[in-house]
Amino acid sequence: MDKLDFVEGIKILSSCYQKVISNDDISIWYEMLQDIESEVFKKAIIELCKERTYMLTIHDILDKTKIVKNNYYLSTLEQMKKMDTSN
Repeated sequence: MDKLDFVEGIKILSSCYQKVISNDDISIWYEMLQDIESEVFKKAIIELCKERTYMLTIHDILDKTKIVKNNYYLSTLEQMKKMDTSN
C-alpha cells in the first residue's frame, strides 16, 4: 500500500478511538504494515473499529488483515465454484 492509503486508514483509526497518533508512530506503523494491500488494510481497520473498545496494536491489525484476506480468497473460490457448476 502507498503512504496515502495508509494515512487514510490511520485517520479512520484516530477518529474511531479519539486518539492523536504521533508522526513517529505513523512512520513505524507504516514500515511494519506497508506490505498489506490497501483494500485489505482499510477493511481490517473498519472491522476492528466496530469490534474493539480500545486502541489497536500493530499485531491486532496484522492478525485481522490475515482474516480479511483469507475471507476474500474463500469468497472468490466459492464464486468460481458457483460459476463452474452453472456451466
